[in-house]
Amino acid sequence: MDNQCIFLTASLFFLLLMGCTTRNESESAKTLYSDKKISFGIDTLTIKLNKELNFDYPYSSRFFDGSETYFVGYNSGLHKLDFFSLEGLKYSFSTILEKDGPNGMDDPWDFFIQSLDSIYYLGKDSKLTLLDTSGKVLSVFKLEDPMGNYGYKANPITFKIFLNQEKNKMYLNSYSFSHLPNNHAYFKEPFVSFIDLRNSDMDTIPIQFPKIYLETDKILGEYMEPNVIFVDNRIIYSFPADPSIYTYNLTTKEKEVFGGESLNSKNSIEYMAPDDYHDIQKRIIHQIENTYFYNVVHDPFRKLFYRIHSGGVSFQIDEDDINSVFEKPIFLTVFDENFNILQEMELPSKTYNALSMFVTKSGLHLPFSHYLNQDVDEGKLVFHVYKFEMENTNP
Repeated sequence: MDNQCIFLTASLFFLLLMGCTTRNESESAKTLYSDKKISFGIDTLTIKLNKELNFDYPYSSRFFDGSETYFVGYNSGLHKLDFFSLEGLKYSFSTILEKDGPNGMDDPWDFFIQSLDSIYYLGKDSKLTLLDTSGKVLSVFKLEDPMGNYGYKANPITFKIFLNQEKNKMYLNSYSFSHLPNNHAYFKEPFVSFIDLRNSDMDTIPIQFPKIYLETDKILGEYMEPNVIFVDNRIIYSFPADPSIYTYNLTTKEKEVFGGESLNSKNSIEYMAPDDYHDIQKRIIHQIENTYFYNVVHDPFRKLFYRIHSGGVSFQIDEDDINSVFEKPIFLTVFDENFNILQEMELPSKTYNALSMFVTKSGLHLPFSHYLNQDVDEGKLVFHVYKFEMENTNP
């Protein structure tokens, strides 16, 4: 059982890294399917690496400078940001980060690239800094709730920081200092905040977790991180224990909810006994055995949305193997712009670091870097690019 404990602890460590009618948020949303047909092809994008580059970048962002799209990954071993040209299929340059001194930077929660000389960097010391590509600090923004109720962070997968350039506001993941995550009161607190970069004023957005998180004396284990993206003037958010997709309009303050149930997985999540939350092994087993819904990804080029979710499987132990959260079946759902489901497919197992998927004009990029993928070449950065296209149904 010692090996079991070690394996489960490691799994948790990596996990933490890692035409619809609109309805009122309090109602359950019916899942609707489009009558349109969609097809796809797959291309492979390969960039050769030198010894100072990585074949996998769990912390990453994208940036388009008007002529070239860059994939930018945090290189934890050398504490730098590596820039790759996706059009030129080559490594371009790196921003070397210092650890100490006036330009010292902690490891990142996340980073947002406004321009090649305007990199907003949120460190794990909760310091938001504006850098240029030489790594020089241009500005530091103080993240502090005047009442002391909230802390601020980001997540490279589920909640990336976002800059509204027109309003000069940076949006962040806020969390309660007053309640622990295994307390239902924690989920009543706002989880989206922003800082006005002009005057450092901070405020929260009035959106909360759904009712399933508010049950007294019931626990949902490792299902506490909200999924959030920003599209135009909307916040699009969802939750790992809920198949629904929610939207909040920043101008009108209106909330809407859309169904997103899977046809291939169980959609309801089992509660844990409160005392079981303190047992790391039971929390990991709970996630192995239940479906987990991840963030929505927007494709503005095709007017689509994509979402990954993992299906639940029975937890098993034999003499040679213990299954993990990384070996669950992975499904990709394709939605139209109104969150009608166009297609749901199971992705190849042990192939992609699918949670780090992203979109460019070329298509949906899935990093070919699953840690159990035996075909990974550490000398190459590889993406499989899924190109979805509406089928012409006219006679």
